[in-house]
Amino acid sequence: MIKNRLLHVKVRLLVSLIKNEQGAILFPFIIFLPLIIGLIFFSFELAHFLQKKTKLSDAMEQATLALTVENNNSTPSAAQITKNAEIVSSYAQAYLPAETFSTPTINIIYNNGRIEYGAEINMSYSAKFLSNIQVTNLSTIINATDRGAARKNIIGAP
Repeated sequence: MIKNRLLHVKVRLLVSLIKNEQGAILFPFIIFLPLIIGLIFFSFELAHFLQKKTKLSDAMEQATLALTVENNNSTPSAAQITKNAEIVSSYAQAYLPAETFSTPTINIIYNNGRIEYGAEINMSYSAKFLSNIQVTNLSTIINATDRGAARKNIIGAP
């Protein structure tokens, strides 16, 4: 009888432990916490990327406007082509001084009565937030390419 009563008490304790829901949220919280932290870091990195991409876009637009002022209506010489590349690179470095850039690609298209200038450059920078986490195994170098364009109307002689 004592054995039976002891078994009955143990079963009641086990049932009350199973029915106890206190702390039940702890297990899902532990599972989802790294995911939430990862999403926070990803959102910071995305905002950082968008900020740099916007600055690069502004730099390219200003550089192509500078090309319209710097170039005359004739076909550019080798010295002018080098100077054009330096102008575009210097604008990119002025807007984003800590980043590295590729050699810019500059296209000058002559149409009827106007010249269209197009410049393209590639920016490389290291990830700010995701590069410090060992779990992500992402490339720490992020590349962004942007292009700017501007038109210059040619006024002919009367």
